[in-house]
This record gives sequence, structure tokens and C-alpha cells, in this order.
Amino acid sequence: NLNTCIAERTHVSRARRLRIAVPAFIAHTLVAPALPRFLEQYPDARIELLISPESGKPERCDAAICVRPLDAKYQWPMRKLAVLAEVLCASEAFLDVHRRPRDPHELNPAHCIGVVDAHASVGSWSFAKDSQEITVVPAAPLVFSDSQSAVAAAVRGAGFVRVPALAVEAHIPAGLFRPLLMDWRPPD
Repeated sequence: NLNTCIAERTHVSRARRLRIAVPAFIAHTLVAPALPRFLEQYPDARIELLISPESGKPERCDAAICVRPLDAKYQWPMRKLAVLAEVLCASEAFLDVHRRPRDPHELNPAHCIGVVDAHASVGSWSFAKDSQEITVVPAAPLVFSDSQSAVAAAVRGAGFVRVPALAVEAHIPAGLFRPLLMDWRPPD
């Protein structure tokens, strides 16, 4: 629980200022909306919310939220906060030109927008259904270091994007994106 972690740090150190680095999509959807309630509980606190790369460890921060694969090796102490579900999406404009895939075999890698991982490599997309597992390596001419930029390009018809569901939770009900291959889940 983020509130609990922040409260413990604030209480223990009596610090009035807490610098937290957070990826943009988590800052916008989870952390920033929770801060007014946190400040009601801790009115002497000052929170500096810094937008950071999804997989990096920013310097000069009291805490950071990083998005990493479950099996990643870490160079600094970390605590798992949550498991983020991912979703494959495309805009209706893109799907009007390119057909909707029925399974991952039909994804053209040249239409898959890449997001770089912690090692500055384009992360592959793994899909699992029953006993099948399929991996797709995005090869679109667009590669981003953050999910939000990839989503912004995909909303405008740039291709398929696979990002944490939090990054598109407002886009799907607004009709900007259509979730795809929902019966094909990422492996645990």
C-alpha cells in the first residue's frame, strides 16, 4: 500500500519533504489522485512527485516506483507493490486499415510499437493460451521509453501497443482503443 509506505517513511524520519519518482501513467492514474487524502492525514508533509522512466532508478529521491518484469534482477532494494496486467490495443482507425488479429500469429511485428525495457532493449510480447505460448518482437519504426508516449502514438493510428492496463484505462471506455486478443494472456 503506497500510503502505508509513505507514512512509515514520513513518521520515522519526521521529514517534511518526500521526493517520490513515479512513471507517468502510474502518477496520473494512482498516485496523484491519492495525494490529497494522504495530505489530509499528514498535513505537515510536502510531496514532490517526479515523473521518471518506467524502469529506471532516479537519483536523489526518497522512494521510487519502477515497472519491472516479475523475474527481473535488481541492483537496489525493492519491494513488490503490485502486479500490473497488460493489454494489447489498437485504435479503430488502425483496425480499419489493418485487420483485427484473431491470435498472436497474425500480429505483424512491423505494426507493433515497441517500449524499451530496463536494459534499453525493445521488450518482446509473450502470449499464452492453453498450452501454447507465442512471442512477438515489436519491429515498428516507433520505439518509446515510456508507455504513455506509445499510447499517444497508437491512439493516432500508429499501430498495436501492449502496455499496462492502467495506461489505457480511460482510453478504452472513451472508444479511443479496442482491446485485442483478450483470451491470450501474458504468461505469469
